[in-house]
Formats: sequence, structure tokens, C-alpha cells
Amino acid sequence: MTGSELGLFLLLVAFASFIQSVTGFALGLVLMGISAALGLADIVFTAAVVSFIALVNSATALPNQWRGIDRSALALLACGFMPLTFVGLWLLDVMSASSVEVLRLILGVVVALAGGLLLVQPGQLSQRSGPLAFIASGSLAGVIGGMYGAGGAALAYLMYRQPDTVAVIRATLLACFVLTSLTRIFLMSFVGHVDLDVMWTTLLSLPVVIGITMITTRFTPVISDLIVRRAAFLLLIVTGLGLVIPSVHLFLQSSSGF
Repeated sequence: MTGSELGLFLLLVAFASFIQSVTGFALGLVLMGISAALGLADIVFTAAVVSFIALVNSATALPNQWRGIDRSALALLACGFMPLTFVGLWLLDVMSASSVEVLRLILGVVVALAGGLLLVQPGQLSQRSGPLAFIASGSLAGVIGGMYGAGGAALAYLMYRQPDTVAVIRATLLACFVLTSLTRIFLMSFVGHVDLDVMWTTLLSLPVVIGITMITTRFTPVISDLIVRRAAFLLLIVTGLGLVIPSVHLFLQSSSGF
């Protein structure tokens, strides 16, 4: 990235960290979606950086909330996302080598669907979901997280439907993000996704992530939580469509050539 592109990327890191601190997730979705839409960096590079900064963001916020973690939910979700992260990372390697536009298209669909599902706040269930629902949600998050470092929407949708307090849900999600990020970092270190550029960009991003997270978690945002959520989810929809439409157009153009 050039100096101006790096500066814009760090501004996106700050914005995504703020959204993550307020909503309890979405750092990866916001950063991956907008960065890909603007063409700041390729998906493999951005996903690697997202994994590191998501870990720092969640680890910074978790110490004040760890007592609220729903350990049984965390264990069931981990049974899904920990093994399936490898599958997602494998798919990323395969598609980044041969189908970059398809990779962008899938990212756009994931980002837009996540925004659409979460724009309408999911109603709480009267009873807790069964173990299979948690494992299935964790598995979906593992595949998407392995590909893009942004599987939080699948986890958040299920958790926000549980008959728990917001504090418990957010603490459990933060613990999930710590584990998913650690899992992805461990795996991608073996497949060559971590290089000097990734580490340098991550190091520059860390003060931004830590600063925004600490400020946001200590001081209540001036804007209401509901407005921030809805604005973030609308942004995800627009960003997702911004990735989907050009990819579909390019695909139709290439198809018409045959």
C-alpha cells in the first residue's frame, strides 16, 4: 500500500474498532468489506491483518467483561468454529489462486446478508437453543472466518437470540473472537499468510485498535446504541452490494464473450 492508502486503511481500522466496541462484533466485516470495495489491498492480506487486530480488539475489551462469559455456549460454538476455520482457510488459498472475482463476490454476499439479517434486531427466544444450533453456527462462522477473518455475524445472530442479558452475550462473543482469531493466526502462520507487510501494517494498527477500544468501552457513545447499530448494518448492506454488483457485471461480461 502507498502512504495515502495506508492512512485510509488505518482510518478504517479506527472506524471498525468503534463499531466492534459498540455492537460487540463486525470489525472484520466492516474492515474486509470496505477495504475490498475500495481496492486498498487483496483479500488474503487484509484477512491476515484483520485476524491480528481482531485479537487485540477483543483481548483489550474482554478483561472488563470476562465474568459474564457463557462457558457452555462458548464450548459448543468452539466445537464448530475451531475445526472449520481450517476448511475456510483452505478455500481462501484455492480461490485466491484461481477465482479472485468469485472470492470477492462471496465476500460481498456475506457482508450484505450479515447487514440485512442484523438490521432487524433478532427477537429473543423463550428457551435456549439446542447444542446443534450452537455447533452449526460455530461451523458457519469457522468457514467464513477462515476465508475472510470475519465470521462474527453468524455467532452474533445466534447469541442475540438467546434469553440472556446483553452483558453475557457481548462477553461470550468477545471470548469467541479471541479464540477464532488465535485459531486463524495459528493456522495461517503455517501457510505463509504472515509476512513483513502484514506484521508492519498490524503494528501500525495496534495503537489505533487499543486506543479506540479503550475509549469506547469506558465512555458511553454520544449517539444512541440503536442508531449506531442500524447505521453500521446499513453500511454493511451498501458495502456488500458494492462488491457484488461489479463482480456480477464482470461475470456477465466474460460469459457474453463465449
